[in-house]
Amino acid sequence: MKWNKPPTGWVKLNTDGTMHGNLSKVDGGGVLRSSNGDWIGRFARKMGGTLSTVAELWALKDGLTMAKQMGLKIFVFRWTLSLLFSLFQGLQWLI
Repeated sequence: MKWNKPPTGWVKLNTDGTMHGNLSKVDGGGVLRSSNGDWIGRFARKMGGTLSTVAELWALKDGLTMAKQMGLKIFVFRWTLSLLFSLFQGLQWLI
């Protein structure tokens, strides 16, 4: 997978969550990078017993919180497709 830089002057937030074999080993985290590809910040969280989708949502929340605390007002964020599919599958009952 290739990292695509955000437009000039923007900051990009990449997040991910993962499950290591069972529900008791779930982690989430991410990075903030400038349009030059420079690292601005990084974060990670061990979450224990939950689903990887929940870990991805916590990672997104942590990244948005970090961006706000750093005073970053303009940024792009990217979720993994698996998170979006999981969220849409959970909404099937609405259709």
